[in-house]
Amino acid sequence: MLVASVYRTYSIPDRKCMIVTNYHYWPVVLAMKDPDGRHVLVVHVNSTDKEMFDKMMRNYSSFIGTGLGRMVDEEMDRWSNTVRNFRAVVLNILDDHFGESITVEEVESFFSDCTSDWLSTESAFSALKNGYDVSEASLERVFGKLDGASGGTAGAGPRIVEEGGFTMSIEHDDFTDEEARQLARDVSAKLPESLRSGLCYGRAEIRKEFSKNYVGDYTPSEDYVRLAGDKSRFLSTFIHELGHRWMYKIASLRQIAAFKNAYDNARGRQLSLRPGDVIEFRDRAERYEFVQIGSSIEVIDLADRTMHFFTKKSARAIKSINGENVVKYAFPSRYSQRNIREFIAVCFQFFCMGFSMDENLRSLVGRILENGQ
Repeated sequence: MLVASVYRTYSIPDRKCMIVTNYHYWPVVLAMKDPDGRHVLVVHVNSTDKEMFDKMMRNYSSFIGTGLGRMVDEEMDRWSNTVRNFRAVVLNILDDHFGESITVEEVESFFSDCTSDWLSTESAFSALKNGYDVSEASLERVFGKLDGASGGTAGAGPRIVEEGGFTMSIEHDDFTDEEARQLARDVSAKLPESLRSGLCYGRAEIRKEFSKNYVGDYTPSEDYVRLAGDKSRFLSTFIHELGHRWMYKIASLRQIAAFKNAYDNARGRQLSLRPGDVIEFRDRAERYEFVQIGSSIEVIDLADRTMHFFTKKSARAIKSINGENVVKYAFPSRYSQRNIREFIAVCFQFFCMGFSMDENLRSLVGRILENGQ
């Protein structure tokens, strides 16, 4: 993702329900399809109303555990559990308050403190897409395709272009069908040949803009890419989002671990030291024997056997360990410092696009992507 999305969407297709939260998992919109199949109830939850939040989540505090509001970027398994837990909480709420059949009276009574509207499916699609950046793929998955039978206008909707394994849904007046086809071809050409079949597929949505200032998004649970904004940046952004797809759908744990080591190295956090190791610093002529790391780095000067203590930040200045130079990596961009997921996507993007980056890091990325190391 380039510039974090403000909203998150959680789809529950078998219940014809969708919940949209803000970045901190606070519900802001609930959308449910009426049994007649022609209308969608769109409930706007006051995100500052703590009472409403407690009303929705009561009796589930023990299930939620440490809370939905915290996501640990570098622990992807914990992130996955958070999403699964959230979906389970929503399902429990629906079962408790609505049962298997959802009636207008039940829904409107439950959300009496909120602003709600029964909209035609077409209007609901528009409101959710433009107001909360919900993808068309998510909307169709939950509520069905927009056509005359569902309350929309037959033939209305985005232009569809298929090329190179991608099905592109286009709502961008300045982006022609031929440009879309060329984009798909260029994306394929930029990728390592060994990865093309595993990455060039599925739906890609292209819009003029999102409701907030971000230009790309990849949703792993539904496996689609979205682009918006300046079309001159589409190729680079598309490659970035496919970097996320590579991480979620293709990368092995070993490959992710290799990226994680480089990420930690760039942040100066990688300390693979054992007692007895001989270390040298870039800004010092002395050689030291490593003892241990506690509140500081403890070493012994090999010349006079005196004990020295350095701050942990000094590890960034280590030049060699046991005579072997320590390879240091540099972040390719400021955005790549956000978390390990964005670091991987940016490295993937810069490598495939041929952008300038640290040569040690470029070599590592090449080995990981092209040789599977």
